[in-house]
Amino acid sequence: MKIKDCIFPLRSEQLNKIVTIFITLILMVLPLCLTAQKKHYRVVDTTTIKRMENSKTKFDIEYFDKNKNIWTWDFHDLEFIKEDGTKIEQVKSIDNYFYEEDKDTTLGYKERENKIMRPLGIYDDSYYSEDEIPPLPKLYTIYREFYLNSNLKKEGILLGGMHVGIWREYDEQENLTKETNWDETYGKFDYNKVILFLAKQGHINIKTGKGRDEFTIGVDREKHCWDVNVWPVKSNNYKGFEYLLDSDTGKVKKKGKIFPSED
Repeated sequence: MKIKDCIFPLRSEQLNKIVTIFITLILMVLPLCLTAQKKHYRVVDTTTIKRMENSKTKFDIEYFDKNKNIWTWDFHDLEFIKEDGTKIEQVKSIDNYFYEEDKDTTLGYKERENKIMRPLGIYDDSYYSEDEIPPLPKLYTIYREFYLNSNLKKEGILLGGMHVGIWREYDEQENLTKETNWDETYGKFDYNKVILFLAKQGHINIKTGKGRDEFTIGVDREKHCWDVNVWPVKSNNYKGFEYLLDSDTGKVKKKGKIFPSED
């Protein structure tokens, strides 16, 4: 008896039947696996959440001052990309100038529109801010504010302009003063399911991140629904779409096109 006869004692017809059954089972199970994956889909990865729990990130003032751009009298900004593709957008809000006509001295003055701007010093509400935008396919942004001593003031995650997850606030000595879990304020149909809804409608792609900058999410608490706006880069005769989704069931309460204003 040949070795192959011992290993494959079945006839070709029987083998074909087994292969057919096996392929059928795969085709039946695969959609269930994909559905399970979507059911447990999370916009924000657990690695990011753990990294933010006790981050105490500091603002690099020296690097900012050395590389900043002055694009208005009230704001200085800086943008750069890290080695892993993460984009950082930083701003210093100074809000410390006022217009005046007195031209007796030019010390510390700057001319603009034939007026003189005099620096008044730093106000208490001046601060640094930072947007950390991870590379695609991530859809969220990490927002931070810092005190003028470089210590972290506030940190949280934005998704389509909306607060999600846990936001933390600190005093100037980096002591935690407030913690807000925004996820507890939303309904059963959470923002993860909103993203899956947008993906199903073809507005975004959760695998590639396409469309990340083309939607905003808000909450209409009176109507108990999500207010979602989509602003495609390419649109025909209208700017985008608006959806009102029940925040518990996900039922579409309203769907319409957003037309440009006539102004």
